[in-house]
Amino acid sequence: MIDWAQVRALQSDVGDEIFDEVVKIFDIETRGLIGALEGSTTDAERSKIAHGIRGSAVNFGMSDVVEAAKQIEQQPENVAHVATLRQAYDSTIDVFLTNLGAKRLNQEFG
Repeated sequence: MIDWAQVRALQSDVGDEIFDEVVKIFDIETRGLIGALEGSTTDAERSKIAHGIRGSAVNFGMSDVVEAAKQIEQQPENVAHVATLRQAYDSTIDVFLTNLGAKRLNQEFG
């Protein structure tokens, strides 16, 4: 689930011109962090990486990603949560980008 009010607040804070770049950076960095999480070997490392992902996902209103990252923070020894986080991120970012594009089209042409 995506909190679109949170997305609009972020967009308002950074401005329309910069927002697309912020989204791209978020996506690239989050994918890198998830890759690092998948390769992490210690509970402390998994917890730290998940905390960073959770903090960023909050700003983008991605509640499913936030919850999945929180599970890793709380139970870093359970590596199955890492796969859950990847799945949550992959599905959420797809919805996010698709709906963001549709909202822009409606604003521009509708």
